[in-house]
Amino acid sequence: MALNKSMHPRNRYKDKPPDFSYLASKYPDFQKHVHTSLTGRPVVNFKEPEAVRALTCTLLREDFGLTIDIPLERLIPTTGAVLSLMDHRRAFPFPKSPKWRSSSEPTCAAAVAVVTRTGASCIYPLLGATMNGWYFLATEVDDICFDYATKNVEQNKMWYSCMLGKKCSLAPLKEELRKQGVPKVTHTEFCQGRTMRWALAWSFYDDVIVPSGVLTNHRIPQETGVRSSGRWSSGPIN
Repeated sequence: MALNKSMHPRNRYKDKPPDFSYLASKYPDFQKHVHTSLTGRPVVNFKEPEAVRALTCTLLREDFGLTIDIPLERLIPTTGAVLSLMDHRRAFPFPKSPKWRSSSEPTCAAAVAVVTRTGASCIYPLLGATMNGWYFLATEVDDICFDYATKNVEQNKMWYSCMLGKKCSLAPLKEELRKQGVPKVTHTEFCQGRTMRWALAWSFYDDVIVPSGVLTNHRIPQETGVRSSGRWSSGPIN
């Protein structure tokens, strides 16, 4: 993270680089790659592929709740560089109605990206979906990269979600999800002053952990806006 000044202005690591000491104390796999410099600062040798991989995997886990695996014999991306590219991409408009969307799907504003040679990490689709709710079509021709990318997508079993303005919408939507065989469904409610909103979340994976605290009421400060994220990962709904 030595080039923080050159990072995109919106990159989360530009003004607040990762705390290697804290991460090392929390993640043993990363700890063995952290050394102390002559000035007493914790440092990582970016010339070592194992260290770069450990840092990338650790940051994805700590800051985005993503778990991935990357083979040493393939490209190992750095999280900071990927985030800068995504921040740069956000400055350009996305198509609002993809031409490939089937007629049976509801028309809505959607961010769509095509990633060729997504790599073993599949980091762009995973981060884009987690951070921005973007939709991705990712391709890969290398068998090893394809296998790892597929595994990385599968093990990050994301939650889909929507926000509702009326409580009466919950029951029919939950029933429809049940009819479609969706194994995990949960909901919560938000309170902003006198305004109530309801959020419904579902996952197509039976073994995912239901986010903690989803069945409790959440009172939101008056000055805080409510925003639907498009997807939830396993964790509390804020």
